[in-house]
Amino acid sequence: ISIEAFNYASKTVDYLYSHAKAAFIDGSNTNHDLASELLHRLIESGTKEFTASQIAQRDWKNFKRQTDLITQLLKYIESFGLVKSEETNKTTKWKLFPNISDVGI
Repeated sequence: ISIEAFNYASKTVDYLYSHAKAAFIDGSNTNHDLASELLHRLIESGTKEFTASQIAQRDWKNFKRQTDLITQLLKYIESFGLVKSEETNKTTKWKLFPNISDVGI
């Protein structure tokens, strides 16, 4: 292999690695990480039924006054079957499943 080919391959690897790092390490799992953090906080607090607005009123880092974000994260958590939404009047109530603390998260 020539020096030119090696240098080209090295630059290509660096380029692809930087994009892979940006996509997979530097934030692509931000919603997943925030959802996991929210779920842990809900479990630790003993909260079984709540609205996104009620959670946003708590003094929880990353979630304070973030009703839209919390709603988005709860929908994500719901896709894994760990919470359930229930429409009542003009609000959505969320419920943790009873044995949620037994789940290894």
